[in-house]
Amino acid sequence: MNGKPTTDTIIDADGILAQFGGDYEVAREVIEVFLEDNPKALAGLREAVQGQDSANIRKCAHSLKGAASNFSAQVAGTADELEQMGAAGSLQGAQERLVRLEEEVARLEAALTALDGGRSIRGRR
Repeated sequence: MNGKPTTDTIIDADGILAQFGGDYEVAREVIEVFLEDNPKALAGLREAVQGQDSANIRKCAHSLKGAASNFSAQVAGTADELEQMGAAGSLQGAQERLVRLEEEVARLEAALTALDGGRSIRGRR
């Protein structure tokens, strides 16, 4: 991986490392926290969408957007769409956006797992 985003990647490894000042260990720690916390955050969002709970959709999507913004503008953007829907109380299409977000998050998790293993950013110290 050359670190540059392509149509089949969801992250930019060089950009992630740069965001953390070139410190691989800090980047790795933030990745680990995201990978540990993300399933719970996504489950909360899923529950809020199923319950048509606008306030919790806004809250959960905001949290996920913030965490994902460290790694993927694509995921953060989809989470922002859900956050805005929750804030407006207009939930038409929320289920479809949730499905798209879950797919994007799965791709992000896979890419971050590879990074966390050090195969993509360790050599860029």
